Amino acid sequence: MFYPLVIVEALNELETELKQTGSQVHIGELPSAYINPKQLRQLFVNLLSNSIKFSRKGIPLKISVTASRLSNAEKTKRGLPGDVHFLDLKYSDNGIGFEQEYAEKIFQMFQRLHGKE
Repeated sequence: MFYPLVIVEALNELETELKQTGSQVHIGELPSAYINPKQLRQLFVNLLSNSIKFSRKGIPLKISVTASRLSNAEKTKRGLPGDVHFLDLKYSDNGIGFEQEYAEKIFQMFQRLHGKE
C-alpha cells in the first residue's frame, strides 16, 4: 500500500492528539500523483486537526482517507480535460459534522462555523 509521505508527516505531527482521542485512522490505497507537498501536507494537518477538535465526546474518533482516479465520464461530467489525470480524494470522520446548508460556506477562505473554543 502506498502512503504518501505528506500524510505520514501530518499524522506524526498530530500523533499525541490522535492518541488522546483514541483515534483510528484508515488510509486506503492511494494512487501516486503530482502534488504540491507543502499544500497537501497542510491540508491534511488542517483536516486532522478539525477532526480532533470536532470529535464527539466519549466516542473514539474514526478517520478514513481514500482516493481514486477519475474516470473519463466523471471528468466530462465535471468539465475537466480528458487528457489529464485527476484524483477524487475522500476524507471522512465520525465527528459532529455540519448542516448541509453550510457546505459551501465552510470551504471559503476565513470561514468558521464554530467558535475557537
